[in-house]
This record gives sequence, C-alpha cells and structure tokens, in this order.
Amino acid sequence: MKINKKSALLLVSLLLITIAFWSVDGVGSIAKVLPLFDMKLMIVVGLLFLGTIVLSFIRIWIILGDFGHKLSFFDVAKACIAGNIGALFFIPVFGQIAGRQFYLAKLGVSAVENSAASGYERVVAGVVSAVFALLGFLYIYDWAVIEGAEPIKLFIFTVSAALAVIVFYRKIMSVLERQAVKNFTNIRHVFLLLRVVLIVALGMILTMLCFALMFGAVLPEVDYLKIVSIAFIVSFLASLPISFGGWGLREVSAIFFVVYLGGTSEAGLAASVFIGLISMAVVLVFYPVLFIGKRVVR
Repeated sequence: MKINKKSALLLVSLLLITIAFWSVDGVGSIAKVLPLFDMKLMIVVGLLFLGTIVLSFIRIWIILGDFGHKLSFFDVAKACIAGNIGALFFIPVFGQIAGRQFYLAKLGVSAVENSAASGYERVVAGVVSAVFALLGFLYIYDWAVIEGAEPIKLFIFTVSAALAVIVFYRKIMSVLERQAVKNFTNIRHVFLLLRVVLIVALGMILTMLCFALMFGAVLPEVDYLKIVSIAFIVSFLASLPISFGGWGLREVSAIFFVVYLGGTSEAGLAASVFIGLISMAVVLVFYPVLFIGKRVVR
C-alpha cells in the first residue's frame, strides 16, 4: 500500500511524540510541572506568536508586491490566514499554498506566482533560521567545538554541508523556488532581498522569544543566553518539513536540550506541547477575519 506524504508526516510525528512521552515518568510527572506555566506567561507567548503571524502577512505582501502585484494588505492577510489554517489540517506547505490561493486567485495572482512567492519565503526563512540555530549551537557547546576539532574533521564537515546545500538546491527545491532564488539574489534585487531577510529575522526573533520564555520557566537558574540558544535550535528543528507541523520533532528536541541544561524531560515536554498548542490557538484566533467583507474584489 502506497503511503502519501501527509500520512508519512503524521506517522513520523506520532512516532516522535510516542518517544517523547515514553521518555517521561508518566502523566502524573508532567502534571507536577504544569504550575510553572502561569496564565500571564501563556498570554505573553500568545501575543508574541500573534506578532510573528502579522509579520508573516507583511512578508508575503511585500514579496507579492515585488512580483508586481500591488494588493491591499488586508486582502493578502486574509489569504495568509486561510493558508495558515490550511497548514494546520493538511500537509503544512501544500495546505498553506492552497489556502492562500483560494483568495489570491481572486486578486489576480496565479497559482504559479503564489507557489514561487511561497517558495522564496520558505528558502529565506530556512536560511535565516539555520543561521540563528548554528549560532545557538556554537554558543551552547562553546567555540571549543570548532577550536578543538581536527582540520580533517572540519574539512569533512564543510564539504558535507556544501554538498547538503547543493543537493537541497538541485533535488529538493522546486523549479519555481530555484527561479525565485535566482531572481532575488541578482545584484539588482539585493535591496529587495535584504528587506525580506530583515522581516524574516524579526519574526524568527519573536518566535525564539516564545520558546525562550517557556524554556526559561523550567530553567530559572540557567544563563539566559543559553536558553536563547536552545530556543533558536529547537524552533529551527521544528520548522524542518519532516514532521506534521513540527509536532514530535519539537518535543523530542526540547526534551533533549532542556535535560542537557539541567532540566527534566517532563518540563521540556510540557513546554514544547504548550508552545504547539498556543501557536495553533493564535492561528485559529484569526479565523473570524475571513468573514469580514462579502467578497474579495480584483
């Protein structure tokens, strides 16, 4: 029997979530750490997630403008809301693109342009997130990771990383995504690229703060820069398209790094699950916006 991509992602997420819950000492042990997450903390994290979503609206609005579509920000925001909701219940990437297209098609944006804009957005976000995660990794494990490594190991790592980027660019990225990258890395479009990178970076910082606040609640005595570092790493891992909406991968990685810094697996799991639930709730809070206005006018 052939397994489709959605089923495969769900299977990976369920497997990882099972591993995460298997690593703790039962539901009772999780209940003991719940008081660490008070309502004020939840509200602040929710507001930060709301900020990241609004920035994503601005980001796609700017990208579509660079593609030649001067659209109403509100109309683009509605398309993004539909895409975010679609990503919750379907394959995240395809659900997001399909949800956006339902509204963008009425605004004169073709499916090809929507896919190209989404691909460009994903590539920039992935690169920025990876850079933040790398800096976090180097801070957590100290620069001794680099300084103490043998030259041959550094060479192998560098070559492997370069090959991974080449394979991703040539084999995993779609034709539209590659074309978008070529167009916007052209010297004439550097300013446009930097503008998008800045907005993406700001969104990543807000997302990091969400993770950092939750991890900080369970690691009160740990240096906050270390908490920021694991927040960048875990948020990057959760964004990788190998699980369903980051579920499972986020929980396992959160447990690993929280325990690494002296916390408990129960605390790491609880913090991660709360992050996932709050982010989903914030996405759904925008749902009523879709009913504002009778129809989108081209």
